[in-house]
This record gives sequence, C-alpha cells and structure tokens, in this order.
Amino acid sequence: MRRTAAAISILAVLGFTGGAHAQPRPRALAPVPMQECDDLLRAVQPAVPRPFRRSAGEVRFFSGTPDVRGPGCVLTARGMLNQFDGDGVYWETLKARLVRVGWRADPGMVADGGGGQVLGYRRGDRYLAVSFEEDDGGMCDPDAPADADDCDLPPERTRVTVQLGLARAAPAPRRR
Repeated sequence: MRRTAAAISILAVLGFTGGAHAQPRPRALAPVPMQECDDLLRAVQPAVPRPFRRSAGEVRFFSGTPDVRGPGCVLTARGMLNQFDGDGVYWETLKARLVRVGWRADPGMVADGGGGQVLGYRRGDRYLAVSFEEDDGGMCDPDAPADADDCDLPPERTRVTVQLGLARAAPAPRRR
C-alpha cells in the first residue's frame, strides 16, 4: 500500500466537513500558553513509545471551507513503524489517554485513510488536532494508485509521524 502525506491531507479535507454531531468551529485560532503545551506533553508521552518534540507552529483544523488555521503548540513524534508498535496499540492508548485527561472527541473532525488518520478533540475553547501518518519516504512509485498493493514496505522502512496541534478559539472581534 502506498502511503503519502498528500493522501491524508486530501482525505482530511474531505472528512473534516462536519456532521450531525459536529461542534461549531472557531473562526480563528490563537496560541495557548506553553505551560498548557507542557501539560499536554506530560499527559500523552507515556502513550507513545517515541519522544515528542514541542514547538510553536501552525495548527490546522479541516472544518470545511476555509480551513481554520492559526498559531499554536505542536507536539511531534517520529520514527519507523517498528519503533512504535506495528499493531497500533499506542494509537488506541493515546486516544484513551486524551479522553482520560478531559478531551472530548469531536465526531465532525475525523479523517481516515490508508496513509493515516486525523482526529479532532475539544476541551472548552481548546482545540486539539491529532494525526497519525505513515510515509513511504519516496520508496514507492509516485504514479501508482494510492491503494496499490505492490508497495507494502516492512515496518523498519515505513516512517511514522504522530502529531498533536493545540490551540484555542480566538476571541471574536469586537463590533463597533
């Protein structure tokens, strides 16, 4: 199976259109204090067998047209699939840990595909985009269909990125 970043991005755009249970989306995002990012890091690190790196960056929520983007805190863990666990236990553990520390899954913010999965969570005015992505590292034929079975790379050659983007809803502009 061919896995690329572009595939999950396209799937996320198609999947993040909301549904019957979707929560209202913010019009803009604002950064959170770095202490909140550090707290999130401490809460999720035990669920993922690779270390997270914390950085300030753009957080993007695929919430229809246009997407909601803004500054936020980004936690990123990278490695080869065999350094995580090939059966996805850590992904389920990460999702359960988020719920345990007070995050609520937003069913209107879900995208799933052969190359990864993107989930959205909310807690008050805080938004969390959680993604898992597998990448072939350019080892597969770029012209092959996304569902081609001729490129099943072994776990030690499949790159994995787990990323959490944390931001808050920006205050609405004051009307004059």
